[in-house]
Amino acid sequence: MIYTINKHDNFDIIELQEDLKNLSEQDNLVLAINEIYVANRNLILNLNGKQILESSFFEVIKSFHEKFYEQNCSFVVCHLNEVNKSEIKSIDLEDIQFAPLLIEAIDLVSMEILERDILGEDF
Repeated sequence: MIYTINKHDNFDIIELQEDLKNLSEQDNLVLAINEIYVANRNLILNLNGKQILESSFFEVIKSFHEKFYEQNCSFVVCHLNEVNKSEIKSIDLEDIQFAPLLIEAIDLVSMEILERDILGEDF
């Protein structure tokens, strides 16, 4: 499988194990993201420095990011490789939460959960 899903108490982590080489693999990953979205869970997408060959994938991520936050859930992408970092500069992704490392992504999600619990505000 090209990814694994690790479930935690307050969030799930999808971790890429291989490069996304084609649209079929991308579609499988999108289905997994959608399942977590439907379950109303917080998500960290750990790209593990793997190559995303279809730049359209980041447009899909942008759409999901907006949906997650609309239902008051967090969505953070971490561990982008250098090639993808330069590719996404041409796409308007400023609203997406990116973290360099998994631990920082976990911290971001944990802080957002805490803020929602304490303040009772929507983000």
